[in-house]
Amino acid sequence: FYKLNVEESAILEFDLSASEAVPAMEIMKIMEFEDGYTTLVPVATNITWGFFDIETKEKFVAGLQSGEEYFIRVMHPNYQPSFDNYSFTSKVLVENPEDKHEPNNDIENTPVKDMPAETVRGNYAMNADYDAYYVKAKTNGLYGVHYKTITPSKQMQEKYSKDLLKPIDGLVAVLEDTNGNRILDPEEYSSARVYDKGWDNEPEQGSFQAK
Repeated sequence: FYKLNVEESAILEFDLSASEAVPAMEIMKIMEFEDGYTTLVPVATNITWGFFDIETKEKFVAGLQSGEEYFIRVMHPNYQPSFDNYSFTSKVLVENPEDKHEPNNDIENTPVKDMPAETVRGNYAMNADYDAYYVKAKTNGLYGVHYKTITPSKQMQEKYSKDLLKPIDGLVAVLEDTNGNRILDPEEYSSARVYDKGWDNEPEQGSFQAK
């Protein structure tokens, strides 16, 4: 294990190509739950699953957030003893890649900010990222939601590697804030309505009753 403190949000590239045999690597962070239980959860890895075995990539990228504490776990892909030497380096590919609405993904502890307009544009630059917006209905009625990915511009294709522009399969979840505190409480999880019918880079849409 290695400890990594991130001072500034960035997308980093981890390179293990100088290793005698490329090990498995996981970037992990501590997750705390309501009952006080804490555990390490992987947010990025160089592991891919082959037909017959685990495969490891020499290079991979991870979007890591400022102020967060991460742990790097390096191991044999099959959890076996090994005397092969390994080596890895990291470098910053993109500085401060987060969209202007961040931070907006700690909905269990931080009040969610109002959705600034009927249409918003963001990104998932950080690993394990999701975006939350607060919508307060002006009148009782049926409201629609539409989500779509944006085709990378020529400038983006020239600036970012293909790994950062891969297709994504997004989804939309609508949850009711029953007590009006702008925080997702445990008892409100059951109100979730999830819209996830499309495949990679396909839109999602649906409707929900608001009051």
